[in-house]
Amino acid sequence: MATPRGNPGPIGPLVKSRLSSDPVWGYFAINGKWICPFCLSVVNRRQGRSREDSITAHLESCRGFGNGHGQVQPVEVIARRQQYENLVHLADSDPAWRVYDTSGTWYCPACLERIANVRIQGGQLTSFVYQAMSDHLSRCGSYLRGVNPRTEDVQRARDRAARFPALLQALQQNLQFTAWRYLDAHGHWVCPCCLAHVPRVRVTSDTDWQRAPEQMAQHLLQECAAYANDPNHIQPESMVREAAAQVAPMIQPTPLVNRTPLPAVESTPRYRTPLPSGPVPLARPATPLNNGMATPPVARPALPASPTPQKFTPAGSSRLPTTPILNRRTDSTPTGGSRLTPGTPIAMPMTPHVPPPMLQPPPTTNVPGKDDTLFGKLPAGFLDDTPLGAVDENTAAEDAAKVAEDAEDAEEQGDNLGWLNDAESEEPLSATLPTAERTDMIKARAVQAGLMQKPPEVAGFKFAACFEACTDISGDFYQYIRLPDGRVGFAMGDVSGHGVQAGLIMSMAKKTFEIYASMGLSPAETLSRVNDAIARDLGGKLFISMVYALLDPTERKITWARAGHTPSLRYNPDDDQIEEIKPPGMVVGMKTGPMFRNSLQEQTTTVRSGDVLLLYTDGITETMNLQQEEFETERLVDVMRRFSKEGAEVLVNRIMEILRHFRGPQPPADDSTLMVITVD
Repeated sequence: MATPRGNPGPIGPLVKSRLSSDPVWGYFAINGKWICPFCLSVVNRRQGRSREDSITAHLESCRGFGNGHGQVQPVEVIARRQQYENLVHLADSDPAWRVYDTSGTWYCPACLERIANVRIQGGQLTSFVYQAMSDHLSRCGSYLRGVNPRTEDVQRARDRAARFPALLQALQQNLQFTAWRYLDAHGHWVCPCCLAHVPRVRVTSDTDWQRAPEQMAQHLLQECAAYANDPNHIQPESMVREAAAQVAPMIQPTPLVNRTPLPAVESTPRYRTPLPSGPVPLARPATPLNNGMATPPVARPALPASPTPQKFTPAGSSRLPTTPILNRRTDSTPTGGSRLTPGTPIAMPMTPHVPPPMLQPPPTTNVPGKDDTLFGKLPAGFLDDTPLGAVDENTAAEDAAKVAEDAEDAEEQGDNLGWLNDAESEEPLSATLPTAERTDMIKARAVQAGLMQKPPEVAGFKFAACFEACTDISGDFYQYIRLPDGRVGFAMGDVSGHGVQAGLIMSMAKKTFEIYASMGLSPAETLSRVNDAIARDLGGKLFISMVYALLDPTERKITWARAGHTPSLRYNPDDDQIEEIKPPGMVVGMKTGPMFRNSLQEQTTTVRSGDVLLLYTDGITETMNLQQEEFETERLVDVMRRFSKEGAEVLVNRIMEILRHFRGPQPPADDSTLMVITVD
């Protein structure tokens, strides 16, 4: 017989028994979280409690468990939930899973391809991003085979793919010159950098030359040791001709192991520039015949085998090379052959009157179907419990500054970087970076994020907070104040509007508040001083809603003052009652002097163990879904009830995640900020 809630005694032995004997109860993610077989929630081990006690505490409030009368989910669904949680953990914590390009597009850590439909939103990982990752991985052959490249391999894949278009364009232009068009007796292209016969580039007609640059670029980036050592140096044409005259054994192209895949390019170009007329300098017709037999092989440098990939050098550890290609190797000596003897580079002038052929990018493919996911169709609300992870964003400003520095150094030194630099300079890496204005916004966003303080450590209390801007700059803020007498203040503000203007006002208001709050004034007096200090700057057109509270940890009392802000919420699961804390007061900037001060009233609450306090801005409750329904306070209260026992940090994450699910794919219309305080 099931035990009623509030008397969890018999549930503990049941949990221990089932964990040791029932496989359905034994699903744990790689981060140690337990997958509830009833509601599919992930259960963390609570601080200071055992794993069994944490699971017991969850089951006491689990609707799916139903006091022992609930039914477990199918094993397949539980296993897929476990796989999804593992994916979330890896995407949050494993560096190999956190490689993105400057547009925020993800690179798969298994197949090393750029996945166009997996892109971080607002610099954060959301459930939509996790779902798109799982959609790809369910089809990724490398992932299903267990391929697990190193972080450096994924980063190199990103860097090579970023440089592939410029290299492809350069090769299209240089096919006008004979040094780049030598073939051996089998029709295999002879690389003018390493003199290798390249089976992947086989030309039997002029049409094949139109498709050849893509495979040539892949060879140069993935296999060519000479190119990796010096991308601007090619062998003299006489050596290329001699290499082509040698008859290489007919072999099939060998599949690459852990090579970096490069973007596919459509074989049919939008327009073609006719290649130079006349005989193509193939080795077969160019070699004299001797009684019907091919001329004996001419001595030439040994052909290099596929080189060993370089060791990855972290960004910033050394000066970037002058060429945009970053896959240099520290040792270019070919494996199994002698070191190539450098020859005199051939000047490869561009032909201005002949435009290069342009290849059309391929259309986006592999768009996942509605129900074509890693874990199939799952119950409604399945993703509501997905934890939200933060991802470290590599700012484009650092990359742009580094590239600009290298370009300036090269210009000052008067370096002649040859054919590749001439070609790639037409489309530099900075072309893929955001504009200067966007870079400034990224910097401003980083500065603003740094202004948001870490939660204070107060005995008996836990703090957590989160803010999300609808644009790069937020008009919301929160603040913690520590006073010498041991009291702790916490506040939240919301500037009318959003964007850069709201962000500037927010910074001014936040600093002004910090100055007056540090004086130890009462909450109402503090808000009054802040209003009088900045009301004139607001000009009667902008307003700020604020709430400020002072916590006395010893007395376990909180004194509140509110200037037109949304009511704060207080909830305790023991009595399941929601209390709105909303002392009266007008918004900052509406009036000044005694009129504003007299509108404020303070309210004092005494907290007890189990209390959960929630402060939020109207961007939370006014978030709208695709049906134009608002999230409203009722949904916020429901989430608060469901996750109140999970701790402050978990509750904040759950609210933001469920809010994003409710909003759907549309961007946020307003800034959203949360603060949660729990009482031990």
